Amino acid sequence: MRDYVDSVDDNGGVHINSGIPNHAFYLIATALGGYAWLAAGRIWYHVLVVKLFPHAGFQDFAEATVAAAG
Repeated sequence: MRDYVDSVDDNGGVHINSGIPNHAFYLIATALGGYAWLAAGRIWYHVLVVKLFPHAGFQDFAEATVAAAG
């Protein structure tokens, strides 16, 4: 999050900041090993489809992802 950009441009930085969750996915997928879609992918998909609400932010996603992984 140290590189997070708080901006009104780019719809609040949606593209500028997309590397943060992408890197988090990479870290968990490599830590879990195997095919990324079998563990990390299922966690991310579940959170994105079931747990988040329309105006969820980074913190909401982080908390939901940790809860789903547990």
